[in-house]
Amino acid sequence: MLSNEESQRQMARSLSRQSGAVPESLAAEIRGAADGRELTRQAFLMRGAGGLVAFSSLSAVLAACGSGSSTTGTAGGAGTAGSRPARPTGTLTFAMAGFPVSLDPTVDGAISTISVCAQVYEGLTGFDPEYRQLVGVLATRWETSPDARTWTFTLREGVRFHDGTKLDATAARKSIEYTLRRTSTFGVLLGAPTLDDSTPGKLIFRYRDPFPDCARNLTYVGPIFSPKLLAGSTADAEKRVAKQHAGTGPFQFASVKDGESIELTAFDGYWGEKAGVARLDFRNVPDESARNSALAAGDVNLIVQVAPLPAQSMRANSNLAVQSKPTWTTVCLSPVYTMKPFTDLRVRQAVLHALDRRTLVDKLLLGQAQVDDSMLPQGVYGYVVADTTYAYDPSKARALLKEAGYDGSPLRMAARADAVLASEISQALAGQLNAAGFKVTAEVLDPAAYEADINGPNPRYQIHWNEYGWVTGGPFHLTLGDIAARGKYSTPAYDKLVAKVQSTPDGPAREAVIKQAVELWARDAAWATLWVPNRIDVASASVQGYRTPPNVITLLGNAYLNGAA
Repeated sequence: MLSNEESQRQMARSLSRQSGAVPESLAAEIRGAADGRELTRQAFLMRGAGGLVAFSSLSAVLAACGSGSSTTGTAGGAGTAGSRPARPTGTLTFAMAGFPVSLDPTVDGAISTISVCAQVYEGLTGFDPEYRQLVGVLATRWETSPDARTWTFTLREGVRFHDGTKLDATAARKSIEYTLRRTSTFGVLLGAPTLDDSTPGKLIFRYRDPFPDCARNLTYVGPIFSPKLLAGSTADAEKRVAKQHAGTGPFQFASVKDGESIELTAFDGYWGEKAGVARLDFRNVPDESARNSALAAGDVNLIVQVAPLPAQSMRANSNLAVQSKPTWTTVCLSPVYTMKPFTDLRVRQAVLHALDRRTLVDKLLLGQAQVDDSMLPQGVYGYVVADTTYAYDPSKARALLKEAGYDGSPLRMAARADAVLASEISQALAGQLNAAGFKVTAEVLDPAAYEADINGPNPRYQIHWNEYGWVTGGPFHLTLGDIAARGKYSTPAYDKLVAKVQSTPDGPAREAVIKQAVELWARDAAWATLWVPNRIDVASASVQGYRTPPNVITLLGNAYLNGAA
């Protein structure tokens, strides 16, 4: 098995991003803000007609035009359109931002791959429509021992794969083992269980140490494949899964045109409510403006993770419906804990006091994110705001730097080039830090160079602008330790709390330990949470039943087309 750190790096690298166009006039204003000049009220109000700034999150561009969940138009079942058809009807065309590198969901976590494979493969668990609690998918129920070392999943009866094979405990076991293999990107999220399929209709996970997030992490990893795909050696199975495809989902593969399109059809033998549309047509449209134009022209029905600039104008189009939803993502600024001058607590505290996050959100991002003082975003298990917070106070930041003896030595801050507005946002952050007494230069790096630097033992950059998607709805970045490792933050007290979070079953005791860990993180000023973004999806007004998720898993089984023949 790969180490937790390397597996997490692979997972982060596998997630894709999008970009959004920004008018030069707006970019110039942002650069002015980065230089310490405040955007005028008049310029801010004039921007309301469409000059919105796009930005990204770990899993992709997860942005929105408001601070809360909202829907404009009728998509998502919010409107007055006709009822769901009695049988799958019509074709829903989905414009992808890229073509999957692999159609094996245990290898590739790109948005395009997830968008396709989530319709075909199901796991044991999932979320309710509001993403507030776990529900069974291929498991009807599950139980865990008091110490969270044993998890027993009762499988749904009567489920068949697309190739006609019956789902049983052995098929489920082989699929989980396939996810746990060495070359899988996401196996680290399932730990190292021993799997037991000896009881008919049940799959049992047994862990040496407590593993309280098993059911939660299975919402994102652990797709169940037909055992026919997994026959033979691991190498044989990998080749077969990449080319053949048989799951239990509401759709099955019909055709694949490499680099161009993927067509799925409704699965007549689906165990649950049948799909609302007869066909899903996934088209590769890498260019953002081309996707937007295709939707406006009616050539496609759905685009996801849309940048706010085009989404704003789409809201005025009665033929389109815009949905926005808060994500499970935190955007943060991480000083390297082990590098001078950030080895001094007072310098790290000065960073947090130097950041006027509200101005960045309200003026640079135009209110498209929520300022939050928690390590975890709202909606994720264990969310809590630390008692220790750092108000914007540049005078206090300067005093702390003077007290710490910071001599104005140059500091370098890195941002990923594929983060939307990477240059503008990093320059704005550097401008605020410099106004408080730091001497920071912001640089935008190629993604590979950025990852090599932040994950390397001796980073060349002392500060990183970073993003984390808590896609399982659980505290896995905390329990895996990767969010701290990337900032080189480690103390005996914090590490002990993290180990306790990882080994304590869900409940008040675990939530209390998470609060202690978050509080210690805040007291140590380990890094600064900047904001939590939203996600925007836009569909033609004829699309009903679709809901924008807070994570990256786009599900289309409930979608249908109003008036489709």
